Amino acid sequence: MPELPAKGEAPATRYPDWVSLSPADVDDPVYRVAAELRDNLNAVVNEFVNEGWVTSQADLSARLGLPKSTLSRLSRGLVWPQARLIAYLEVTLERPIWPSTTGDVTHSKPEFLG
Repeated sequence: MPELPAKGEAPATRYPDWVSLSPADVDDPVYRVAAELRDNLNAVVNEFVNEGWVTSQADLSARLGLPKSTLSRLSRGLVWPQARLIAYLEVTLERPIWPSTTGDVTHSKPEFLG
């Protein structure tokens, strides 16, 4: 069973090369989801910049009414995302941020239940 990350153990604390680390290279499945979320967020930011809708990540944050550090800290793995922030981003940006697990759904008993 994966372990719940310790309080205060942000992804970049556990993985110092977090910003450049591929989700496939993250051995812990909980942190792998965080890496996928990071990549999804970065892809949306890049899309918005490439489309010319915003000039930067900081510009997007400002337009969302968030401190400019919010998206940056999340992307750099300095904080764990809050569910309400992810929900807000997905609804407001009209893009998925949280990694989909629908392909992994099974109807078998979870391993940790024995």
